[in-house]
Amino acid sequence: MKKKQKNKLTKIITIAFFISLLLFILIFFMLPKISKLAYFDKNAKNVKTQEEKKEEILAELQKYADASNFEIDMNVDLKFENSSSVGNIYIANPQNNTLDMKVDIYLDETGEIIYKSGILKPGDLIEKDYLRKEIPKGIYNATAIISAIAPNTEVIMGEVELEVKIDILK
Repeated sequence: MKKKQKNKLTKIITIAFFISLLLFILIFFMLPKISKLAYFDKNAKNVKTQEEKKEEILAELQKYADASNFEIDMNVDLKFENSSSVGNIYIANPQNNTLDMKVDIYLDETGEIIYKSGILKPGDLIEKDYLRKEIPKGIYNATAIISAIAPNTEVIMGEVELEVKIDILK
């Protein structure tokens, strides 16, 4: 009789062990899924990390920086036969610029404006032009103010100054 009771007890313990093991396995694998359902909003979406956002913002800023690069191609040693003759102004707005431009030239000594271009679109060029004011024979120091202008507007986005030498030969 004792043997039957011992076998019965062994069977009960074995069955209890396997049931416990099965429950443990189920709980171990199902608990993370159940806890997600319990704690997290099912409508929430995964968003980008701060680093991913930072990289996207930097890439977008780089696009604007690339687009805002502004090149100037201008003769800074201007020669005129006399102040009422055409001279070698040479002002170009390079094709790769995204902004329009204009140039005003002032005499350093007096601050008088002696040249004023119209607006040049990217790819436009002025090779020769006249001064806007007559000045006597001599060599003059001047400053060219180059204004970068938003296309189809008169909004100045920035300005650059260049030293210019003007030589009136007669």
